[in-house]
Amino acid sequence: MKQTQQVATGRHKQAHQPSGLRNRGIGKALVMGGLLWGMCSTSHAVLITQTAGVPLQPTDFFAETAAPSILTFDSALGTLNSVTVEVTGVIEGTLDINNPLSVPQVINSAGLSGAVFVNGPGVTNLTALPNFAAITSLTILPGGNALSFATPPGGVSDTNSFVIGDMSPYLGDGVLDVGNFLVDAFGTFQFDGSSNLEVDFTTSAAANVNVIYDYTEAVVQVPEPVTLALMGLGLAGIGYSRRRKAG
Repeated sequence: MKQTQQVATGRHKQAHQPSGLRNRGIGKALVMGGLLWGMCSTSHAVLITQTAGVPLQPTDFFAETAAPSILTFDSALGTLNSVTVEVTGVIEGTLDINNPLSVPQVINSAGLSGAVFVNGPGVTNLTALPNFAAITSLTILPGGNALSFATPPGGVSDTNSFVIGDMSPYLGDGVLDVGNFLVDAFGTFQFDGSSNLEVDFTTSAAANVNVIYDYTEAVVQVPEPVTLALMGLGLAGIGYSRRRKAG
């Protein structure tokens, strides 16, 4: 009987040890499988926009800077894919024409013109606005009568975009050099009519610069939900095999 019991006990151990080993093997496989298959590399395309400008001011002006608030791209953030610069020029103006004589005076044509230049790394922009306010074939009555006209509220504007080829001036961990974006602007008028008419005009200009950094964030390894699920199943399998072995 003792031999039978010992043999039976021996068979009992032999029957369950491989099962426990299989359970532990399954648990380890699940954990490792979760780690191997569940880990993924994530990266995202991100846009950063830096904005600066020259506020509206009377023309003519030259070499005004629009650069101090534009930050360079910090390569620690990721890989810079492209740099796009958007430049907007704005011009406002008024034109006043007065007839000081006692007889009518004729205006054949009159108008305002202006331009805004923006120069920077990879950017040479001209916002030219010819005759952005104009009149034709008018007669001003005598006795100090005057004619005035102006641009619409907010002025007239034009926007151009530039994709930068050489991005090196835009890389760093600071601010673009003060002289990297310079703005020039001028305004003038055209007039064809009686030389006895008095003409007065004003023009103002502004510029806005947007520097857009398109980059891919640095790669970060993160576990997917399947990783956590497989790890949980693996741990459960290991725990189960240990309980079976203890029993």
